[in-house]
Amino acid sequence: MEKYLLEHELKPSDAIHLATMEKAGIKRIASEDQEFDKVRGIERIWVRKDLGQIIRIRGFY
Repeated sequence: MEKYLLEHELKPSDAIHLATMEKAGIKRIASEDQEFDKVRGIERIWVRKDLGQIIRIRGFY
């Protein structure tokens, strides 16, 4: 968790999510939080209910 706090200047709650994802081998997160776009190797998915769409915000690097 510490590396996400320091390297990406994320909020503690976001760093906890990323540390948990890393431990579980998860590379995608459904979130409107643009802070996740700072992290290489994470794909943020934004679900737009009003449009019935799934928008991939950022691909893997």
